[in-house]
Amino acid sequence: MLRTTAVVGALMFSTSVLACTTTGFEHPLVFPPGESALPTTEILKLADWDSQLKEDFRSGGKYRVSLREAPEPATDSELAVLRLRSIQAVLAAVGIDGDKVELSEADTRLRAVQREGAIPKMPTAVYVVFQPDCPDPCCPGPALAAPPAPAH
Repeated sequence: MLRTTAVVGALMFSTSVLACTTTGFEHPLVFPPGESALPTTEILKLADWDSQLKEDFRSGGKYRVSLREAPEPATDSELAVLRLRSIQAVLAAVGIDGDKVELSEADTRLRAVQREGAIPKMPTAVYVVFQPDCPDPCCPGPALAAPPAPAH
């Protein structure tokens, strides 16, 4: 019983600290209005979040990067492009390697701008989602242990 209580307590602590969703652990980053770079405080929060994930999920996992944007296309496409590049630089700076990123909307949009000359929509926030390599998106390790079989 004590072991079960400890496991449940650890799970509650883990999920409360890391804000687990049904798709994984999510971390938002918000651009200040009119700025092309994320503030240092946002970058430090992302670095701390990622460090905690790497400690808690030693088996690793994959990242996804999604963008929230203004409903209208950017009036200043240069600012939109600078923000997309800023996102890429921040991920690399905190150690989120490109080979661990399943999908990055920032990368996809930059390629479209370079290839097709598309005018990007203005990203206002970035959501970095971590999906652990385990069966349950909120599990504390590679897999949840099955309860011991009752003794006869």
